[in-house]
Amino acid sequence: MAITCTHLAKRFAARLGLLFGLVLIVAGCESDRQELAATNECIWCRLNGADLRRANLAGAKLWMAFLERADLEGAILSGSNINQVKFIEANLKQADLSRADARKAVFDRANLSGANLYQTDLSEAYLEDTNLRGAKLDNASLLAVIAHRANFTGASLKHANLELAKSNAIVLEGADLESARLRWAVMPGADLRQANLTGADLHSANLTGADLTGAQLADTDFSGADLTDAKWTDGTRCTSRNCDGRAYR
Repeated sequence: MAITCTHLAKRFAARLGLLFGLVLIVAGCESDRQELAATNECIWCRLNGADLRRANLAGAKLWMAFLERADLEGAILSGSNINQVKFIEANLKQADLSRADARKAVFDRANLSGANLYQTDLSEAYLEDTNLRGAKLDNASLLAVIAHRANFTGASLKHANLELAKSNAIVLEGADLESARLRWAVMPGADLRQANLTGADLHSANLTGADLTGAQLADTDFSGADLTDAKWTDGTRCTSRNCDGRAYR
């Protein structure tokens, strides 16, 4: 069996301490790429800046791998284990991550525009300043995600779970959030203009300063939500938590 960076890192971590293992990971080597190609598995390895455009990595095991600034445009990662993978500033435009395990993965400043994230588990993932314009996230779990300034313009999030999400200044303009769950979500300053919130559950959500101009709110549950200083669907400003009785009584 070939000795890869990952194997060496594990040996050093076990014998000489975790710090030495981490140094090897940061250094990286080509054998990690070779291991992935041969086995569709590369746990705890380093692939920063790798060119993986249109690569077929369906079902791959990449747990805790480093893919910062990697180019994965059009790649297939459906059903993969990308738990805790670092995708910082990576290009995942039009990539297929459907049904992937992406819990606690880091997508900060990554490009996921047009990506397929159907039924993807993004629980506790990091999506700060992430581009998700036009992405498909129907039935996805975004439980407790950190999504400050993430851009979901025109994205589809039907039946998605965004409960407990923390997302200051998130952009959801024109997004489809039909029947989505956003209970206890913290979304001050959210841009929800023209968004479809039909049947969505925003119980006890923080929507202070949010913009709901033109949003569709049929059967939307705002009970207990804070809409202080938010803009209602007609563009007028709310002066109380329940938007002066328009959101709930």
